[in-house]
Parts: sequence; C-alpha cells; structure tokens
Amino acid sequence: MKEVILNLVKGMMLLLLWAFSVCLYAQAVTVKGTVTDAKGEPLIGVSVQIQGTTAGTVTDAKGKFILPNVPSDAVLEVSYVGMLSQTVALNGKTTVNIVLQEDTEALEEV
Repeated sequence: MKEVILNLVKGMMLLLLWAFSVCLYAQAVTVKGTVTDAKGEPLIGVSVQIQGTTAGTVTDAKGKFILPNVPSDAVLEVSYVGMLSQTVALNGKTTVNIVLQEDTEALEEV
C-alpha cells in the first residue's frame, strides 16, 4: 500500500513539474514592431535591445524588427544615432510601433 501511495505522489509531482515548466515557457513571446521618425519614415539599423540583457536586434530596411523569446514584462531599449533613445515597457504586448524624435541638442554640438 505504501508503494502505491509513493508512486502516486511521484506521478503527481512529475505532473506538477511539467505543468510549471509549460507555464514558464508560455511567458516568453515574440515581439514584432516598426521604428519610424517623427515624419513616419522607417529608420534602418535602429538598435532594439531587451533591457538588462545582451539580447537584441536591429531594424531592417523597412524599419521592422522581430525579437524572439522576450519575457512578456520586458522593457525594450531603442537607440539610433542622432535620435533620442527611448525605453518601451511591453506589458504583455507583442507588437509595438515606436516613433523616435530627433536629438537636436546633440546635432547642434557637431
């Protein structure tokens, strides 16, 4: 009888472990988006990075980016030469459209 109960407990623990791992995996999402300037023109080569990590990407010729395996509560850091850097909290969103503003102060220093 003890052996049956022990096997039942082991089975339930294994089931809980599996369910927990599925929940953790479900929290990582693929984030897609577009980065444009104030005029709506796509920006090529913008750095889009997950804050606090080395994971990131750059925008393509259409200003689009795709970041896989992003925690749903992550914050993105978006930066481009001549533009003001921006942070974007995802808050569960999987699509973000980001508009960067010109850094007129930095341009005047040149």
